[in-house]
Amino acid sequence: MSKQQFRTPKEGFDLDDYIDEKSQSEPDLVSEINTEKPKPRFFQFTAFTILLFLAVMMFMNPFPQVNTFISDFISSTFAQNEEPASLTGEATVADFPVTGSFLDYVSQLRSIDVSEDISVNGAEALYDANVPIQFVQRLDELDLFDELSSAGLLALYRSEIPDQYYKAISDADVFDDLSFNSVLALFNANVPESFYSGLAQGDLFDDLSGNGALAIYNENIPLSYIQALGESDLFDTMSGTGILSLYRADIPLEYMLGMAETDIFDDMTASGMLALYNREISVSYMQQLADTDLFDSMSGSGAVAIFNESIPLEYIQDLASADLFDETSPSGILSLYRQNVSVEYIQAMGASGVFDEMSASQVLRLVNEDIPIEFYAQLGNLGLEDLSPNDVIQLYEKDSQE
Repeated sequence: MSKQQFRTPKEGFDLDDYIDEKSQSEPDLVSEINTEKPKPRFFQFTAFTILLFLAVMMFMNPFPQVNTFISDFISSTFAQNEEPASLTGEATVADFPVTGSFLDYVSQLRSIDVSEDISVNGAEALYDANVPIQFVQRLDELDLFDELSSAGLLALYRSEIPDQYYKAISDADVFDDLSFNSVLALFNANVPESFYSGLAQGDLFDDLSGNGALAIYNENIPLSYIQALGESDLFDTMSGTGILSLYRADIPLEYMLGMAETDIFDDMTASGMLALYNREISVSYMQQLADTDLFDSMSGSGAVAIFNESIPLEYIQDLASADLFDETSPSGILSLYRQNVSVEYIQAMGASGVFDEMSASQVLRLVNEDIPIEFYAQLGNLGLEDLSPNDVIQLYEKDSQE
């Protein structure tokens, strides 16, 4: 502050000097007042007045066309000042604002199966991101996930996946314990909801992975192809890689459906079907094996083993006619053929009537004990029934000692 000079009456008073001195030392009060004064809201008042006038006009005006114009004008005016609506509430699983304390939030989160193992740090991340408890509860109800991490829940919540999309995946009932990454991948790949219902109609999958479903979709495998295989009841279950291998191998659908009609396969696998097709085993060959009624069920590898051994069909058919086996396996037939067990020996055992049901291994035991073919007829003439291999061996040893 500049130094002020005071003059005694003797020195006289100079008015110009005093004014100049005051103008340098005092603050600019006018400037301060102007800067602190709030700016006028002329535009807001004007807009409000116009809108009020239009509202009165709507009320008083009898012409509906004019009223419509005024209403649209008011709506558009207010819409300019509104924030854009979030898609979260409309597009995703139930979205509600997060309310209550953080402690309550953690307690509720831990009470839900799918999120019961989330850490406090994870819960805090969800709480700060306003992920509603109802969102987590809905995911748990749909039973798509075994468990979800906080990162997974955040990713799903922010992805804005519609509730009906989750429901379509859940209703298909072809997946087991999906990961959040799988669901995101399916959604981001624009896999339609109808695809999941199509998979369900095929009744071919019960443990399909998300990656498997995406691979099937990207391969453009027709749903009719999948549904036909499912309806054939040839495969008990199928994986994504299995159906891809069949489709890429160009195995005719008619070939697989023909194999299904033989009714000899109980639990065919994709690899078994590929083996049959690559070995050029015909449907008619498998039908003749099925007609013997020797096999309760057969795998693709078992059929290939019999075919590769070049066992004549007549040999298998004659074994069946002996009425000695209720059922046997491909490995049993292979062992009899490799041990050179004759059809005549098997038929003699069957004709004796002393055995109820025999396995290939039991027959081989008697063969290895050198039980002669004539002894079975001798036992049959005695009227003995339901003898075991041990019984026959004991009887033969006693009879040989006499």
